[in-house]
Amino acid sequence: MELRTGQAAYIPPHVFHQLTNTGAAPLRMIYCYGPAGDVAHWRQELDGTLPLAGKEAPPLPTGARPQCTEKP
Repeated sequence: MELRTGQAAYIPPHVFHQLTNTGAAPLRMIYCYGPAGDVAHWRQELDGTLPLAGKEAPPLPTGARPQCTEKP
């Protein structure tokens, strides 16, 4: 799915997803979660333990690139 400025996407619970900025400008986004609370994949992102595409999660769609999970 491709989104443009001002658009939104609904991602149901337990659905693997990824955001890829395909534009030249920096991407700004807002996440809205319901119900409120801790989100397990935030901890995975911080710890660098996100599921690997094609192994622990479905393959990435054509043109998508893996997210960087290396700590600076």
